Amino acid sequence: MEDPKLAKGLVKREVIRVVTPGTITSAQALDETKNNYLMGIIYIGDMFGISTADISTGDFLVTEVSSERALIDEINKFAPSEIICNEAFYMSGVDLEELKNRCHVAISALDSHFYSDESCRRVLLEHFKVNHLDGLGLGDYETGVIAAGAVMQYLYETQKNSLGHITTIHPLFHGAVYDYRHIHQKESGAGGDDERKTEAGNSFVGPGQNQDRHGRPAFKKLY
Repeated sequence: MEDPKLAKGLVKREVIRVVTPGTITSAQALDETKNNYLMGIIYIGDMFGISTADISTGDFLVTEVSSERALIDEINKFAPSEIICNEAFYMSGVDLEELKNRCHVAISALDSHFYSDESCRRVLLEHFKVNHLDGLGLGDYETGVIAAGAVMQYLYETQKNSLGHITTIHPLFHGAVYDYRHIHQKESGAGGDDERKTEAGNSFVGPGQNQDRHGRPAFKKLY
């Protein structure tokens, strides 16, 4: 950043963070009872890769679906504030204008370099400090890996920090739900009435437990 005392004319200032609908963290700008999700969608060969993140809680999830109906189910489940996608998604047959109006979500296509298979894999390996994606449970998520990698690159580019609070990524099968408010839950026996376990084997936090700084429930694993 340029020293204002030495500057002639306008002062050059460094961009420290770019705020988008899905990356807002200010408590004053958010409903403290809800998560603020950013969703990345990539459409490749009749498959939709979907990755969802909340940078205030550190939640980071990925799945894949093969139909528009299943995609809409995922969007309705998470109710993201922002969707980023590849150009091909605009030609997938999904009515984006109807989606924008019905879900009140901002949708934008990113440059193709965000969806390079190599860069997406590399950013996930480097961020989570692993040698193979199998170590993250992503070995069978070819399309989902690209969606997740694009989301991670987008967050690095807009947030301008290490994103150190995003410590894991959770692969989910279609229909698994991350939040105690949205799932047909079954008791795990490990956490009593306030802690439940999904069919995917993940523990989801009940009211008043493990909340983020805004009072929203944060995701955790059972192990």
